[in-house]
Amino acid sequence: MLSLFALIIASIHPFKVDIFGSLDEMSQFSDSIQALGIEIDEIDDLNSLLVNGEYTADGLIINQNFENNQLVLDYLNHGHSVIIILEEGAESSNNFLEEIDLTMDSQTEKSETCSFYSPTQDKTLDSLRCTGFKLDKDEDLKPHFFPIIRNSEGENYGVAIQGTNGARLVVFGAPALLYDNTFAKYPDNRQAARSLLSWVFGFTGKMRSRDFTFKNLRDGSVSPKEIRINDTIEVSIVFETFDIEEQKWVGWNADDVQLDVSMLTPRIRQTMTNKGNGLFETVVQVPDLFGVYTLVIDYEARGYTPLNITQQLMIRPFRHDEKARFLPSAYPFYTVVWCIMIVAILVMVIPAFTLSAPFFRRPLPKKEETKEK
Repeated sequence: MLSLFALIIASIHPFKVDIFGSLDEMSQFSDSIQALGIEIDEIDDLNSLLVNGEYTADGLIINQNFENNQLVLDYLNHGHSVIIILEEGAESSNNFLEEIDLTMDSQTEKSETCSFYSPTQDKTLDSLRCTGFKLDKDEDLKPHFFPIIRNSEGENYGVAIQGTNGARLVVFGAPALLYDNTFAKYPDNRQAARSLLSWVFGFTGKMRSRDFTFKNLRDGSVSPKEIRINDTIEVSIVFETFDIEEQKWVGWNADDVQLDVSMLTPRIRQTMTNKGNGLFETVVQVPDLFGVYTLVIDYEARGYTPLNITQQLMIRPFRHDEKARFLPSAYPFYTVVWCIMIVAILVMVIPAFTLSAPFFRRPLPKKEETKEK
């Protein structure tokens, strides 16, 4: 089923992988790569990856020592995927491993039983035969570093790294797993290699989001251009992963999806509720400070495509016709205003009706005084 799906994808957009080094002793591993619909091309110089400022391959497999560390790092920074197989004499590759905060022990000749853990934690195999270079133990690994091949003592022979830009890197310290004599002898070796190839080159571990909306619970509007301070909104989003067996997108099930309401820095952070079938919702009361905010969901699941979804949220103050006309907290001010009004009325009305008061009304002149003038 996986191979059929990969061939369909390859017919639409051919996936090309360059191989730096020889795979003569890993012919069955090479066949597994091509079974995914991947075109392979052996190169003698890593500089041939970049032609006219563009990378010519979608992926890279390194099976020999290399010194151009910066070129490989730039290749990963552009979102491409790399597999590094640590062969005999790979101590010279330790400089690159130090660049990515990974350390390597000396090579061991002892063969031991190991277990394989897929980067997406959907497959475990317990009958692998390992020998080669041991890498960091689990407690020494950095975030986004996942142990994929481990012995019974917790020592890792393989580490997968998921970049925040979507790039994937696998450091494979047990090349004997891929040799023809063990690839055919141990079925778990073959299954582990195919699972790892499918993940590192993006056929599995794909995640997407859709229907990122928010609803204003005050008026029922969906994703309005602006909302009012202190409004309550309901935010929802759908996360889906691609099921390679069913060949369809299915809902993601988790309880660690978080929503941030940010203005330069997060002001509100809430864990969203899993409603089933990949739907996540949460209810948030927006801040009481108006401005331009951003709804942010930055989500990373082990082995899956990292997602960073944002949506702008404009929060406005109350309009003049939306403010409360009578504030209970203003009772003292209202009392003072009414007292002033009452005093003003008394000052104006009482003198107007008190005509006998000599101060407010002058006496009329007598007739004799008028004639003399």
